[in-house]
Amino acid sequence: MKKILSFIIAFMLFFAPCSYALEQSGAGSSSVSVSADSAVKKTAAKKKKKKKSSKKKKKSKSKKKKTAKSKSKSSKKKKSKTKKTKSTKPKKASVTKTAGPTMTERINTIGNRLLTRNKIETAINFKLRKTSKINAYADLHGNVMVFSGLIRICENDEELAGIIAHEVGHIVNAHMAKLTLANMAVNVSLEFAKAVPVVALPVALVYLVSAKRWQRMDEYEADITSVDLMIGAGYNPLAMVSALQKINSGKYLDFLSTHPSGEKRTLYIYDYIAHRYPQYIEKGYDTESYREFLAYAKPILDERKFDNDLMTKHLEKQEKLEIKRKKKYAKYQRAYYEKQERIAQDKIEQEQKALEAKEKLAQKALKEVQKAAAKQKRLEEKKIKKEQKLQEKLEKQKQKALIKEQKQEEKRLKKENKLKEKDLENKQKSAA
Repeated sequence: MKKILSFIIAFMLFFAPCSYALEQSGAGSSSVSVSADSAVKKTAAKKKKKKKSSKKKKKSKSKKKKTAKSKSKSSKKKKSKTKKTKSTKPKKASVTKTAGPTMTERINTIGNRLLTRNKIETAINFKLRKTSKINAYADLHGNVMVFSGLIRICENDEELAGIIAHEVGHIVNAHMAKLTLANMAVNVSLEFAKAVPVVALPVALVYLVSAKRWQRMDEYEADITSVDLMIGAGYNPLAMVSALQKINSGKYLDFLSTHPSGEKRTLYIYDYIAHRYPQYIEKGYDTESYREFLAYAKPILDERKFDNDLMTKHLEKQEKLEIKRKKKYAKYQRAYYEKQERIAQDKIEQEQKALEAKEKLAQKALKEVQKAAAKQKRLEEKKIKKEQKLQEKLEKQKQKALIKEQKQEEKRLKKENKLKEKDLENKQKSAA
């Protein structure tokens, strides 16, 4: 800066005396002086601008650095705050959703309860078929198939138990085997009847009538069996009345296509419960479908109550049915106890076999122990013999060594004696 100022002052002093003359001389000379002045000023202004721009750049850089630092600090603060907030927030409690039993689990638990508590030894499998249809059936291979649509319309496990117990009743009473045998016999007769067309139609009609009758009788028998099974398993048998009333009133064609319909069948079950298990009638059953059935059955029951002939017929029918059921029940019990006896005998035989096997193993173990002991004894005897031989060998060696030493000693003594004798002789000679 000092150099620039000195240069400007020198320049002004050099041109100052000539300024007046230049002004007098005209426009040309004045323009030259102005241009020189302006040139100097421009150079100075440029230098100042450069300095200012450099200062501004430095300031802007420092500002940028400061803003970057402040941003980083703020971001760190925010992160720390978020961490704090995350840590301070209470954790949500993990809610475990307890799902209820599946349809397959339900039918299996109900079915197994019916079998175990009634001591039924027949191998029966309970299976689910996923479909909207309302039905259930039992097959020849001991399978009870329950449709998911039927499970959905059952209000509770007791109603479902009634349906399952009915199908178990078919298997227990061997209805499926009887039906297949009947079908086979009729098919054979129809094959023979085809040769004579006049006979074919009557045979077919007889088959249809007999099959319907067998089916109806089997259904009623399975219904009564299901009541006994339900009571044996601890279920209220009126649940079956409620379920059948619901199916009959709902007009579920899928179920009615394979099972007989009508309130007479439901009344048949109700009558059996009232005669054999009257405590359940007094207890009742709290469902809408059961109340609907009672509304239908009340006038029939009242008529029977006040008519002696109807009542006697009803009682005779129930007594016959009870005798039949007792025989069937005795058959189930006989089969059960026979199986239990077989199981007990098998258990005894297995225990005897196990004892025999244990004795054999013990004898084998004893033999092995004896063999091992004998082997050990032989080894010990061999060892003792070896030790004795070694001792004998050592003793012999010792004896040999002693004899050798004695011989050496004797030789030494003899030599000494000879030397002494020679000395004496020499002394005597020298003395003589």
